[in-house]
Amino acid sequence: MNTDRIAWLDLETTGLNEVRGEILECGVIVTDSSLVEIARCAWVFYAHDGMFRLPDDQRALDMHRKSGLLAECKRSPYHPEDLQDEIVQWITDAGAAGSPMHGAGIQFDRRWLACHMPRLHDLFHYRNGDATHYRILADRLGVTCPPKREAHRALTDLEDSIALMQWGDARFIAGHGVLP
Repeated sequence: MNTDRIAWLDLETTGLNEVRGEILECGVIVTDSSLVEIARCAWVFYAHDGMFRLPDDQRALDMHRKSGLLAECKRSPYHPEDLQDEIVQWITDAGAAGSPMHGAGIQFDRRWLACHMPRLHDLFHYRNGDATHYRILADRLGVTCPPKREAHRALTDLEDSIALMQWGDARFIAGHGVLP
């Protein structure tokens, strides 16, 4: 397991069903173990309105129209399989191959990668780091945590996840001596 670098990953998709849906955007931010950013990149994949096939997909369609992602997707000539090796190489070059996959609701992203980008999925350690555990803990304790911006763009969502993890680590771990 690589603990020197952390690869934070977020996907934007056509909906919730990874088998029938499509990946629209993949964003990655690599940090060091202190959560200081080292590198970032995002890839946008081809999509059109007709790819939002399921009834539940309409919420995602509206979200991605509003964020501007759908307009970018319509101009992209790439599909996830076209850039999978490029993304794997980018993460490897950034020193984060073998890192646990980090993000928010990361099991969702992991399922989509297993279905659509298996080589990228397999680049990561089997363990996950999920920043949302701090949001859940804060809600349980009645503590205010950093807000999520609801941008529905991969890099912005990752910035929010990293900020939440930094906040949670400082408050619940370093600040309260939970761990040695």
